[in-house]
Amino acid sequence: MRGRPEPVGSVAIHNGHVFKKVANARRWKLLSHLNWEEANGPLPEGYVLKARDGDRLNTDASNWVLFPNWLGVTARLAIHNAPPELMEAVILNETVKHRLRLARARAGLPDPIARRVIREIEIRRQQRHAKRMEEDPVYREQHKEKVRSRYLTQKQNRALRMAADPEYAAARRESLRRKDKRRRDRKRGVTT
Repeated sequence: MRGRPEPVGSVAIHNGHVFKKVANARRWKLLSHLNWEEANGPLPEGYVLKARDGDRLNTDASNWVLFPNWLGVTARLAIHNAPPELMEAVILNETVKHRLRLARARAGLPDPIARRVIREIEIRRQQRHAKRMEEDPVYREQHKEKVRSRYLTQKQNRALRMAADPEYAAARRESLRRKDKRRRDRKRGVTT
Protein backbone atom coordinates (compact mmCIF):
# COMPACT_ATOMS: atom_id res chain seq x y z
CA MET A 1 0.00 0.00 0.00
CA ARG A 2 2.99 2.26 0.44
CA GLY A 3 5.84 2.73 -1.94
CA ARG A 4 5.19 2.74 -5.64
CA PRO A 5 1.72 3.84 -6.78
CA GLU A 6 -0.72 1.04 -7.51
CA PRO A 7 -3.39 1.23 -10.22
CA VAL A 8 -7.09 1.54 -9.26
CA GLY A 9 -8.54 -1.93 -8.60
CA SER A 10 -5.32 -3.29 -7.08
CA VAL A 11 -5.68 -5.60 -4.07
CA ALA A 12 -3.25 -5.60 -1.13
CA ILE A 13 -3.07 -7.29 2.28
CA HIS A 14 -2.25 -5.02 5.20
CA ASN A 15 -2.48 -5.92 8.93
CA GLY A 16 -4.43 -9.11 8.15
CA HIS A 17 -7.10 -7.32 6.05
CA VAL A 18 -7.60 -7.31 2.29
CA PHE A 19 -7.80 -3.79 0.78
CA LYS A 20 -8.78 -2.68 -2.71
CA LYS A 21 -7.75 0.63 -4.28
CA VAL A 22 -10.86 2.57 -5.30
CA ALA A 23 -9.43 5.94 -6.37
CA ASN A 24 -6.13 7.40 -7.55
CA ALA A 25 -5.47 9.60 -4.53
CA ARG A 26 -4.36 6.78 -2.20
CA ARG A 27 -7.97 5.78 -1.54
CA TRP A 28 -8.16 2.16 -0.33
CA LYS A 29 -11.22 0.40 1.12
CA LEU A 30 -11.61 -2.96 2.79
CA LEU A 31 -12.57 -5.52 0.14
CA SER A 32 -14.88 -7.24 2.64
CA HIS A 33 -16.79 -3.92 3.07
CA LEU A 34 -17.03 -3.42 -0.68
CA ASN A 35 -18.37 -6.97 -1.20
CA TRP A 36 -20.83 -6.68 1.70
CA GLU A 37 -22.11 -3.28 0.51
CA GLU A 38 -22.51 -4.66 -2.99
CA ALA A 39 -24.67 -7.52 -1.66
CA ASN A 40 -26.55 -5.72 1.16
CA GLY A 41 -26.34 -1.97 0.61
CA PRO A 42 -24.47 0.62 2.67
CA LEU A 43 -23.16 -0.25 6.11
CA PRO A 44 -25.53 1.16 8.80
CA GLU A 45 -24.09 3.80 11.12
CA GLY A 46 -22.91 2.39 14.46
CA TYR A 47 -22.13 -1.05 13.02
CA VAL A 48 -18.95 -2.72 11.82
CA LEU A 49 -18.40 -6.01 10.01
CA LYS A 50 -16.99 -9.07 11.74
CA ALA A 51 -15.74 -12.22 10.03
CA ARG A 52 -18.14 -15.06 10.81
CA ASP A 53 -15.41 -17.73 10.64
CA GLY A 54 -12.70 -15.46 12.07
CA ASP A 55 -10.75 -15.43 8.76
CA ARG A 56 -10.36 -11.78 7.72
CA LEU A 57 -8.83 -12.82 4.40
CA ASN A 58 -12.11 -14.45 3.34
CA THR A 59 -13.80 -11.44 1.72
CA ASP A 60 -16.97 -13.22 0.59
CA ALA A 61 -20.06 -11.18 1.63
CA SER A 62 -21.67 -14.25 3.29
CA ASN A 63 -18.68 -14.55 5.66
CA TRP A 64 -19.28 -11.13 7.21
CA VAL A 65 -21.89 -10.28 9.83
CA LEU A 66 -23.00 -6.87 11.17
CA PHE A 67 -21.58 -6.17 14.60
CA PRO A 68 -22.92 -3.34 16.81
CA ASN A 69 -20.03 -1.01 17.52
CA TRP A 70 -21.63 0.33 20.72
CA LEU A 71 -21.59 -2.94 22.67
CA GLY A 72 -19.35 -3.14 25.72
CA VAL A 73 -16.21 -5.17 26.24
CA THR A 74 -17.90 -8.19 27.87
CA ALA A 75 -20.40 -8.43 25.03
CA ARG A 76 -17.61 -8.19 22.48
CA LEU A 77 -15.73 -10.99 24.22
CA ALA A 78 -18.86 -13.17 24.29
CA ILE A 79 -19.32 -12.61 20.56
CA HIS A 80 -15.63 -13.11 19.78
CA ASN A 81 -15.54 -16.41 21.69
CA ALA A 82 -18.78 -17.71 20.15
CA PRO A 83 -18.61 -20.51 17.57
CA PRO A 84 -19.12 -19.21 14.00
CA GLU A 85 -22.53 -20.85 13.59
CA LEU A 86 -23.85 -19.13 16.76
CA MET A 87 -22.29 -15.71 16.22
CA GLU A 88 -25.45 -14.02 14.90
CA ALA A 89 -27.54 -15.42 17.78
CA VAL A 90 -24.97 -14.21 20.34
CA ILE A 91 -24.87 -10.75 18.71
CA LEU A 92 -28.68 -10.58 18.85
CA ASN A 93 -28.66 -11.72 22.50
CA GLU A 94 -26.04 -9.13 23.49
CA THR A 95 -27.92 -6.41 21.58
CA VAL A 96 -31.15 -7.25 23.43
CA LYS A 97 -29.31 -7.18 26.78
CA HIS A 98 -27.81 -3.79 25.89
CA ARG A 99 -31.21 -2.36 24.92
CA LEU A 100 -32.75 -3.71 28.16
CA ARG A 101 -30.04 -1.96 30.19
CA LEU A 102 -30.74 1.28 28.31
CA ALA A 103 -34.49 0.93 28.87
CA ARG A 104 -33.94 0.24 32.59
CA ALA A 105 -31.73 3.33 32.83
CA ARG A 106 -34.34 5.49 31.07
CA ALA A 107 -37.05 4.16 33.40
CA GLY A 108 -34.90 4.93 36.44
CA LEU A 109 -34.51 1.26 37.39
CA PRO A 110 -31.08 0.25 38.68
CA ASP A 111 -28.91 -2.02 36.56
CA PRO A 112 -27.53 -5.04 38.52
CA ILE A 113 -23.97 -4.10 37.55
CA ALA A 114 -24.58 -0.48 38.50
CA ARG A 115 -26.05 -1.63 41.81
CA ARG A 116 -22.86 -3.56 42.60
CA VAL A 117 -20.68 -0.57 41.67
CA ILE A 118 -22.83 1.77 43.78
CA ARG A 119 -22.54 -0.65 46.73
CA GLU A 120 -18.73 -0.72 46.37
CA ILE A 121 -18.60 3.08 46.21
CA GLU A 122 -20.78 3.33 49.34
CA ILE A 123 -18.50 0.90 51.23
CA ARG A 124 -15.43 2.96 50.26
CA ARG A 125 -17.21 6.16 51.35
CA GLN A 126 -18.04 4.60 54.73
CA GLN A 127 -14.43 3.46 55.17
CA ARG A 128 -13.13 6.97 54.37
CA HIS A 129 -15.68 8.44 56.79
CA ALA A 130 -14.64 6.07 59.61
CA LYS A 131 -10.96 6.84 59.04
CA ARG A 132 -11.60 10.58 59.02
CA MET A 133 -13.72 10.33 62.20
CA GLU A 134 -10.75 8.71 63.95
CA GLU A 135 -8.12 11.16 62.68
CA ASP A 136 -9.83 14.57 62.43
CA PRO A 137 -11.43 16.03 65.60
CA VAL A 138 -12.94 19.01 63.71
CA TYR A 139 -14.65 16.67 61.23
CA ARG A 140 -15.87 14.52 64.16
CA GLU A 141 -17.50 17.55 65.83
CA GLN A 142 -19.07 18.70 62.56
CA HIS A 143 -20.47 15.23 61.98
CA LYS A 144 -21.87 15.04 65.53
CA GLU A 145 -23.59 18.39 65.04
CA LYS A 146 -25.04 17.26 61.70
CA VAL A 147 -26.41 14.05 63.26
CA ARG A 148 -27.80 16.00 66.22
CA SER A 149 -29.64 18.47 63.95
CA ARG A 150 -30.98 15.60 61.82
CA TYR A 151 -32.23 13.84 64.95
CA LEU A 152 -33.97 17.02 66.15
CA THR A 153 -35.65 17.41 62.76
CA GLN A 154 -36.87 13.80 62.93
CA LYS A 155 -38.11 14.40 66.45
CA GLN A 156 -40.02 17.53 65.38
CA ASN A 157 -41.57 15.70 62.40
CA ARG A 158 -42.63 12.86 64.69
CA ALA A 159 -44.25 15.30 67.12
CA LEU A 160 -46.19 16.97 64.30
CA ARG A 161 -47.36 13.61 62.97
CA MET A 162 -48.41 12.45 66.44
CA ALA A 163 -50.50 15.62 66.84
CA ALA A 164 -52.19 15.11 63.45
CA ASP A 165 -52.74 11.31 63.52
CA PRO A 166 -54.18 9.78 66.73
CA GLU A 167 -53.64 6.17 65.54
CA TYR A 168 -49.97 6.86 64.85
CA ALA A 169 -49.68 8.59 68.23
CA ALA A 170 -51.15 5.56 70.04
CA ALA A 171 -48.87 3.13 68.15
CA ARG A 172 -45.84 5.33 68.85
CA ARG A 173 -46.63 5.58 72.57
CA GLU A 174 -47.02 1.78 72.74
CA SER A 175 -43.71 1.32 70.91
CA LEU A 176 -41.94 3.69 73.33
CA ARG A 177 -43.54 1.96 76.34
CA ARG A 178 -42.21 -1.45 75.17
CA LYS A 179 -38.78 0.05 74.45
CA ASP A 180 -38.61 1.56 77.96
CA LYS A 181 -39.70 -1.76 79.49
CA ARG A 182 -36.95 -3.63 77.61
CA ARG A 183 -34.39 -1.03 78.72
CA ARG A 184 -35.47 -1.36 82.39
CA ASP A 185 -35.44 -5.17 82.14
CA ARG A 186 -31.93 -5.11 80.67
CA LYS A 187 -30.72 -2.93 83.54
CA ARG A 188 -32.21 -5.35 86.07
CA GLY A 189 -30.84 -8.37 84.18
CA VAL A 190 -34.28 -9.83 83.39
CA THR A 191 -34.52 -11.77 80.11
CA THR A 192 -37.81 -12.45 78.36
